[in-house]
Parts: sequence; C-alpha cells; structure tokens
Amino acid sequence: MNTVDLLFEQSKKIIEITDQPSLIINAQSAILAANAAFRHYFDDSADFGLLLNDPERLQIQVAMEEMKHDTTELLLTLTYQGKVLSSKWKFQYLKEIDAFVGFGEVYANETASVEEVADLLKSSPTAITDISSHLSANMDKFQLITDHISDVVCLHHPEDARYLYVSPSVKSLVGFEPHEMEGKTPYEFFHPDFIQLLERDHQRSAEGKSEGPPPQMDVMLVTKTGEKIWASVHSEPLFDEKGEVALIISSSRDISKRKLAEQDLMLKNTELNAFSYRISHDLRSPLTSIMGLINLIVHEDNIEKIKEYTGIISSRVDAMDRLIHSIMDYARNMNNRKVIEEVELKELLDSIKRDYRFHPNYGILKVRCEVEESLSVRQDPERLKIIFNCLLSNAYNFLDRNKEESTLDIRLAIKEGELSIEFDDNGIGIKEEIQPQVFDMFYRGTSLSQGAGLGLYLLKQTAKKLDGQVGFTSQEGQGSSFRVQVAV
Repeated sequence: MNTVDLLFEQSKKIIEITDQPSLIINAQSAILAANAAFRHYFDDSADFGLLLNDPERLQIQVAMEEMKHDTTELLLTLTYQGKVLSSKWKFQYLKEIDAFVGFGEVYANETASVEEVADLLKSSPTAITDISSHLSANMDKFQLITDHISDVVCLHHPEDARYLYVSPSVKSLVGFEPHEMEGKTPYEFFHPDFIQLLERDHQRSAEGKSEGPPPQMDVMLVTKTGEKIWASVHSEPLFDEKGEVALIISSSRDISKRKLAEQDLMLKNTELNAFSYRISHDLRSPLTSIMGLINLIVHEDNIEKIKEYTGIISSRVDAMDRLIHSIMDYARNMNNRKVIEEVELKELLDSIKRDYRFHPNYGILKVRCEVEESLSVRQDPERLKIIFNCLLSNAYNFLDRNKEESTLDIRLAIKEGELSIEFDDNGIGIKEEIQPQVFDMFYRGTSLSQGAGLGLYLLKQTAKKLDGQVGFTSQEGQGSSFRVQVAV
C-alpha cells in the first residue's frame, strides 16, 4: 500500500469512529467515503453535490478553493428522497490525498422548517377555526421547534400578512426583537425593490395555492441599522377544517454570503472572458508580425535590411515577454492563497530594480530610495513583488524624455501599523480626464503604452488581496505620485 492509500485509509478510520455525519469528498463533490452516521440520513448517495440545490452547489464550488487553505464552515440545506435537512459542515482539505474531509451536524428538527411546523399545526387536535385560539393552544409546541431553528419562522395573518409570531432567530438576521415585528407587515422590512414580489407571494398563499413545494424567493431585507441583506424566503398557507386559509407560515434564511460569492464568481467569469479574448489577440499580433519579418529575412540578401528586421523582431519578442510576465502576475494574484513570511523590503526592492537593467530607459531614470536597511514586514512576498514591479514599470515606461533629468523617489516605511509605499516620479503624468479609468483592466491611456494595459489594474487588485488600498495624484507634464497602504 503506497503512502496516499495509507493516508486515505487512516482518514476513513477517523470519520468512522465519530458519531457525527462525516465524509470524504473530492474536488468534484463525489463521495469517496462516508461513515454510518452520514449513511443514516443519505443511504446510497454517491455525490454530495446532488444533495444540494443549485445555489448551494455553486456556493460549495466557490468555497473549495478556500477549503484548501483553511478550515471552512458552511450552512447547507440537503435534499434526499424528498426529505429536506438543514445542516452545518466543517471541511478540512488534506493535500496528501487531494480530498476534503467534512464533519457535519444534521438537524432533523429543522427538516424543511416551513413544512415541519406546518405539519405540526395541521396535525394538532385543535381545529383551526380561530386564529388566536389556535395559536394559544399550540404555541408551546410551536415555540419548542422554532426557538431552536436557525431559520426565522413566522406566522402571518392571511388578510394583510401581518406578523402574528416571529421566532427569536430574527434578531440575528435583521436585528429586530420579535415583539418589534409582531403586529406589523413584511412590507415594512422588505427593500422597496421587492415589494411587488412579496405582494404576489402573499396573494398566492392567501388564495391557498400550495401545490408542490413552497416557492423560494431571494429577496433583500432592510435591517434595524438600515443595512441591506439577502434572504431566502419560503411561505405556505395553512387551512382550517373548511378548507379556507387560516394562517400563512414562512421561513427566512440569510444568504448574503452566497449572493456575494455568486456576484464575485460572475465578476471573475466576466474578467476571465475579457482576459482570454484580449490576451489571445495581444499574443497573436506580435507573432503574426514576427512570422512576416522572418519570411522577409529568408528572401533578403541585404545585411543591413536583415539587421533592421531582426531588430524589429527583437522588439516584438520583448513585447511578448512583458505580456507573459503580466499574465503570470495576474495568475499569481488570482490565487486566493496568501503565503505570509518575513520580507526584507530593501532586499526585495533591490532585486526587482536589477530586473530593469536591460530596459531601454534604465540609464535615463534616476531612482532614489528611502528605506531602512533593516526594514522588514510579515507579508506575502510574491504580491509585494507584483506591487513594486507594477510601480517601477510605470515609472520606467512613462518617463518624460523632454526633461533634463528623469527621477523616481521611492519611500517605504511602517506608519500606524501599515506598510506605506510611495513612488513619486516626474514623468509625463496622467491626463485628468482619463484618471478615473487608469485602474481598469486593459486600459491604455497613451500611445507610449506598449504592454497589455494590466499594470495599474494588477497594482490595485494585488493591494486589495493584501487588505490594502491604492491612491494617486498626477498632473500632465509634471509627473505622478502613487501611494499604497498594506496591512502588516
């Protein structure tokens, strides 16, 4: 048995001895192993992803990358053979076997919060003939369930949907105490953009249209402090013995993190599509030029012309090299993992400056540094390298050849618990009208720009990954000053 198989068997033994539902899954959510407690709920399931609804399947895919670097906790609703179970999972990535070990808690009492509480009320020996008397007779049993459910469970009057009962968990969702909402309508707590959706859902419930599972609404709520949060809301009518709607029951769950993950994923997909198209074009263009020049060289006898063509080829290769470096920096920064270690700042800066020895403007730009020899920070060296490289590249590429002396002043210091990075140059500066766009992906503000238009975009995104921020001031013809603050 090799090392990987041995570690896998050891991991299986660990999950088999716990009473918690536990399993091992791969990056595609396929179940590689599961213990008896997990099989108690999900007997023959072979794919953890198939137990999730589409949004939560997306959520766990987004979380997979985070799981590789830290223990991740997720609240998930699992559906199996018509049963809906709320659960909380803690996942840990095991690099040696390239798999995720998950330990869960499945709340049988939370089974489809709306449906279970509805069944409790429907099966009560007290007929639902009067709303107030029914609530009085059944509130103890009702609260016994709802007080321990993380979802917010509410009872509404069928005529105007006002709250008759709100479970205590509402405070963690929107900040209100139950008594602050009871007697009021949901319209006072929903964001205005979702009022029409709420009205249609209330009308459906009030008319007793309850065929199939309760429809899910993703809506925006307004908290007590005025903050906007996303919630998933279900509602279902409850009927009296005459078949008329006596109550409406609803449940709500905070999905703000999921919505942010979805928005982040959509943004990344949009950027990736734009990135792929632009990079393929920017790589193809110099290659086409190089192939044409090689064809000319093959049929050229004049040595001076051949030298001219090879010089142009060299410039095209340099452009491709810069583009490839930008792609590599972009890929490094997109990786969510941060490697924190002690970084000697002067040593790192000096090593990057040496990389510019062959830049056409190397002998023209005078670089002056103010940084203590012993200055060091605990941070991600690769991302700091990207920040320094973007700022140096910007200064070298956009110096002003009309000036008698081209200068770049660099200052690094620790200020109020942050690393302060200052780059001041006397280059060509940035026109005021284009300054709002300089951090956009692929933006080129001048014909002097020979790169892919990724430099300042990478600068801002990299600083953001380090919980930092970027600012600048610039005046056309005078120069630019960039300021980066990074947490240390």
